[in-house]
Amino acid sequence: RTPMQWDASSYAGFSTVESWLPVNPDHWERNVKRQAQDPHSMLNLVKSLLRLRRESPALVAGAYETVAAPEGVYAYFRATAEERILVALNFTPKPRILRATGGRVLVSTHLDRNGSEVGPLLLRENEGIVLRLSR
Repeated sequence: RTPMQWDASSYAGFSTVESWLPVNPDHWERNVKRQAQDPHSMLNLVKSLLRLRRESPALVAGAYETVAAPEGVYAYFRATAEERILVALNFTPKPRILRATGGRVLVSTHLDRNGSEVGPLLLRENEGIVLRLSR
């Protein structure tokens, strides 16, 4: 256990004096301030997913339906009368293709293709993606 690493200062922004718990030596590289500044960080991915869940009627209260998917991929729909969402998670070290009827990427775990349109969905290795499907 170590203090929260808020920034790259001497005591990681947790305190202005030495803590009884040692500061992790990686706090110079791994800290909240640095993650907040990196658009592809885990912190920004989590923020994007939480925002999406709050704003999406289908993710909040939509019906759930699993989707047939290639080996190593878990996929499901969440849908309401207004919105249909596809969540697909590739747990393999190889790309996988998932048939999708067309939609827009809301969030990719790589945070590099949000907003792009897709037909057949190429899931990169170890990638998760959330799509808003065309009706």
